Order: sequence, then C-alpha cells, then structure tokens
Amino acid sequence: MTTDDLRRARVTDWFSCIDINRNGRLEWTDLQRVVDDMASYLGWLPDTPFYQRLLEGQRGFWDTLSATCDTADDGSIGLDGFQRLFDTLADDIARNDGRVPAWALGHVITLLRALDLDGDGTITIDEYALYLRSIESSANPVDAFMTLDADGDGRLTLDELEARYVEWVTSETPDTPGNVLVTGRLPDGTNAGSARAD
Repeated sequence: MTTDDLRRARVTDWFSCIDINRNGRLEWTDLQRVVDDMASYLGWLPDTPFYQRLLEGQRGFWDTLSATCDTADDGSIGLDGFQRLFDTLADDIARNDGRVPAWALGHVITLLRALDLDGDGTITIDEYALYLRSIESSANPVDAFMTLDADGDGRLTLDELEARYVEWVTSETPDTPGNVLVTGRLPDGTNAGSARAD
C-alpha cells in the first residue's frame, strides 16, 4: 500500500464514521449528532455549559471543513472534498518541517476542546472512549488510547495530539501510532493493539 493509499484509507474510514446518517455526504447534522450522542451518554442537557462547549468545538471544526471542502456551497461535503483537504494538509506539513500549519492547527485544538470534557487541557481514556462510542467506532478504546499515549501517563496533551495528528495525516506505514487517532483503529478496521510500540 502506498502512502497515498494509506492516507486515503484513513480518511475514508473517518468519513464513514462521522457520516452518521450514512448518506455519503457530511453535513452539520452529522457532527451535531456526535455531540448529542456524547451529551446523552453523559446526561448533559443542551443548555448546560459542558454541552455548549462541546457543540462550539464541533461547530468550529465544521466551519473549517465547510469553508474548505463544500465546493458546491450546498451545506455538505463529499468524500472527494474531504480527501483533498487532507492531501493538501499532508503537502503543507511536508513544507512546514513536519509541523501542522496554522490553518489546520485549529483542527487539533478543536479535537482537544471537543474531547476534553472535564476542561483540564488533556484527554483521558474515558473521554477518548466516549468519543469513539459517539462515532460508532468498533475500536477497542483501551488499545487505541494506549497506542496514542506515547509517554504512558494516561493523558493526551495538545503536543501529543498534534504529533499523532501529523502521523495520521502523513504516516507511510500501518504501525505508526497516529494511524488510530480519529477512529481508534487501523484503516483496515483491525484492532489498534497491533500499532502499539513495545
């Protein structure tokens, strides 16, 4: 599998998870439902600050996606547009000495804000597991989290998330930890445990 094929497989897998209504297009309602599912699992009502913070983070991600990928200006994003975004991001990371460029760093910050349910600036295994459940991923959250948590401290910081995000966008091999970041599993749907470094 080439690097481009591996990236496309990762992006396709994520797209399939967040296309909640399974219509082959991403719309705001898909991302809002992820928030609603997470809030429902936690017992949060829509008027609570926690729900509002989670919704705001997801809305920021959607605004970035729609501004760059909604070429038909119809409020939806197809897989091709979603793929092009991450192809462009991979090229920009390569030109930026392996760092996430400013235009895309918001994705990483939004991911942290959306998953950091207790507001401590990090993501715990429980928060990550809730995210995987809300996108209906079949991944084992413990294996996935252990793969992502390089220092083994039980928390993912913004720096760790950025490093895993770069890996998710650019990885050339299936055993790179970042491959499991957004769906908790490898692009072929297998358990994240096989990506964990010994």
